[in-house]
Amino acid sequence: MADLKPQVAGFLEKEELKVLADQSQIDFSRVDRIFDVHYGRTITRWTLLLPGTGCSWVRKGHGGCTFCGYHLAIDKATGGRLFSKNELLGLCSLGQSVLGNQKPENLTIYMGGNFVNDKETPHDAQVAICQMVRDDPTLTSLLVETRVEHLREDRIKELVSALDNGKILRIGIGLESQDDEVRQKVINKGLSKKAYEWAIKLLHRCGVEVLTYVFVKPMTLSEQEAIDEAVATVRYAYQAGSDQIALEAALIQKDTPMGNAYERGEFRPPWLWSVLGVLKTTHGLGNVQVGKFKDEPPPLAGPKNCERCTEFFHGLFQQYRVTHDIAVFDRADCPCQKEWQSFLATDVGRKRL
Repeated sequence: MADLKPQVAGFLEKEELKVLADQSQIDFSRVDRIFDVHYGRTITRWTLLLPGTGCSWVRKGHGGCTFCGYHLAIDKATGGRLFSKNELLGLCSLGQSVLGNQKPENLTIYMGGNFVNDKETPHDAQVAICQMVRDDPTLTSLLVETRVEHLREDRIKELVSALDNGKILRIGIGLESQDDEVRQKVINKGLSKKAYEWAIKLLHRCGVEVLTYVFVKPMTLSEQEAIDEAVATVRYAYQAGSDQIALEAALIQKDTPMGNAYERGEFRPPWLWSVLGVLKTTHGLGNVQVGKFKDEPPPLAGPKNCERCTEFFHGLFQQYRVTHDIAVFDRADCPCQKEWQSFLATDVGRKRL
């Protein structure tokens, strides 16, 4: 791993960034193992949670997506200020301390917003991070996220050029749902299918791989409706040209519309049986991964079954993330499956927002 300290020595000597990292109480740098379909094998992934100013969709007064609480964590940790290139590189350097002798092949960066929006992440920082990956002898790919309105072909080509050395740039886009009413009114995504399809074509022209996030169980949908909608969304995303899919099961964040509905007893996260049902139905369509059932800030609740098997299921999903072997779920068995099936038959979707 390339040493960044000479580039950010002034910041590190003052330890301002270390204090920030400690005060935020967020595990901002972590390493895990995940299956990478591009290479057809399991790789080591390095994940960094870096401070952006917060998602522009929230800041512009649109209210943000109804499930998202990232801006609350950002405001608590940094006040939503714009960090400089050197500060962000300094945090990357601090984050290297968790690596030890591990040699990650992928760097995944989450900003709680949009990496390619200059008002959230300075453009020179975007380029510098790509160059950091370029210069590292073990990293082979970089994953970042953005809303599609921030995509500009010249800027994306600049990032691809900065990455260079045959390394892969992946950009994650939150489609969430293929149903226009669910995506726009229930989730408040502010994204049209036309814009999503345009973004995929633009990114592919630039040589960028596209990861699409699919939300499992938006508010107002019954459990069965949520399963059917997630399956339909995966099918649509692949038809639109997405290279990879990540299923993101509903996690309840405090002080969000979804969190408020949960606390009123009007919404519950999906059953793990439901998430598994979506995965089994879509696994053969392409690379369908499953996001972890934890987040920052820590959720109030997440997908679960009964007390007997929830942790066991969490372990099975983790095995799948590492191996991409759907057969790990052959051991998925619990009497609560009958309770889940009964719930599917009786749960009624509420009136749409």
